[in-house]
Amino acid sequence: MKRLTKGICALFFFFVIIISCQKKEQIAPVPQSAPQLKTVEKTPPKAPFIPRADSVISADQLHAWVACNPLLDSLTLFYQDSFKTKSPEKLLKYQQDFSLAQEKICELKELPGGYEEYLWILKNMGNPKNKRLCDSLHIGTN
Repeated sequence: MKRLTKGICALFFFFVIIISCQKKEQIAPVPQSAPQLKTVEKTPPKAPFIPRADSVISADQLHAWVACNPLLDSLTLFYQDSFKTKSPEKLLKYQQDFSLAQEKICELKELPGGYEEYLWILKNMGNPKNKRLCDSLHIGTN
């Protein structure tokens, strides 16, 4: 038992010596007069969505539109309780966050025109020029 106690004490002192001998890096204090810089990532302004004059939807646009749907639906469910707030400040903030999230979802799913392009596709699905494309993806338009 004494031997075990001596071993533990020796090990303890060994670690204390190792830890105390390690060189500590000195960090220079920041002068009080130095301005605090905030790094804000600025996203480059996106090009405005310019709809086609003939209202024809491309296959890539329709595929991206389909990919956006479940995410946009989930986003709506996620925010539905937030929009019931009585606070006008919170409501405005939630609406801004919701709109920004809609834009991000559309852009991430390859709709560079964002939510505006998503709505344009939705509006023009009923155009007879787009019927064959919508039918090929089994998208019903009424």
